[in-house]
Amino acid sequence: MSESAKYGPTWWVWVRTHVFLMPPGVPLNYSAKRARKDQAKAAKQAAPTGAVDAWTQQPEPDTEPVPVPPAAAGRTARAGGAGVSAGSWAVENEKTFSAALAKVLRVLLIAALAFVCLIGLRQLVIPTQATTVVKEVQTTDFPAAAGAEVATRQVGAYLTIDPDAAATARREQTLALDSTSTSGVETPTGTTRQAVTDLAVVRVAQLEDGRARALVTGTITDYTPEGTSWKAGEPRPVAAEVLLATDDTGAVSVIGRPALVGTAPGPIAAPPTDHAQQDTTVASATQDAAASFFSSYGEDETVTASVAPGVSIAGMNGGAEFSRLTGWTVYAGSDTTRTAVATVTWTLPSGIEMTQTYTLTLSSVSADQAGGWQISAISGGGTTE
Repeated sequence: MSESAKYGPTWWVWVRTHVFLMPPGVPLNYSAKRARKDQAKAAKQAAPTGAVDAWTQQPEPDTEPVPVPPAAAGRTARAGGAGVSAGSWAVENEKTFSAALAKVLRVLLIAALAFVCLIGLRQLVIPTQATTVVKEVQTTDFPAAAGAEVATRQVGAYLTIDPDAAATARREQTLALDSTSTSGVETPTGTTRQAVTDLAVVRVAQLEDGRARALVTGTITDYTPEGTSWKAGEPRPVAAEVLLATDDTGAVSVIGRPALVGTAPGPIAAPPTDHAQQDTTVASATQDAAASFFSSYGEDETVTASVAPGVSIAGMNGGAEFSRLTGWTVYAGSDTTRTAVATVTWTLPSGIEMTQTYTLTLSSVSADQAGGWQISAISGGGTTE
């Protein structure tokens, strides 16, 4: 039999010797309990009537020593220098480096187990609240931290798409959790998957009437079917914006659904007022320009079409392909500024189609107000309800 088969691997020999204080040379199949029983039985058979107990008393000088098992022999050898009899239950001198190290290891192990138990108990009694760091807060009384939590949850659920029925149901439940929308959750078309990770809230900007917009960035990965599994594509940056609202209790909810935007923060577009009147003349005159804008918005790093002079608007840089403008409403305003709401259908690189809502600010750039309007700000999220 080889040494490793008889005594175990080297690391286990070290553990048995220094942690469990077993003497070297003890086989793996050695049982101290069985050895003590065998030794006691042998001592009882060999000792004359009235002899002392070999395990509790010192043997008489003329008594022949009882055979000692390997473990006890090791202890006897180590304890010999302490002036203790070579009996089979000799007192071991623990004032050695190995014994001290074993004590330290035992104390550390007990302390570590106690620490883990305390942390687990605290987590059950007082759960740790999740925190979301907001890089830029532009609010006075809006609860930015709570808004960031809601926005992160909404964007994560909205951009994580799986054709599996159970996954779709979970997505719909999460989106409905914080939403004030009365309409159902749109199920994107397509048979591929996409998942979003590394979400971070870049900005929470307060608007009027207890509203705010949250810009969330992350990384999105597309998956295509490959046999019975999914093949991951190249991850790419993604950003989405969410329109938030708060009530008198401070609770934060989402208005509508998130919408894809450029990853770099840009000018913020204020939503139209509740009783704003539509301007159909400007709407019909600017609809083609709006389509050109969104085509560039999805494909370009910086939008070039229909952007007002002096304004820089970051695009999605290929993150989405403009499919169609399904809604375009312009509201009455001043001679220089109007608010518009657009409903856009995108085709994502994964092939998934998503329809989203945007609010835009139009600025007059010429005396011809019907055709001289260009886009000076865009914000994603919201609803047309």
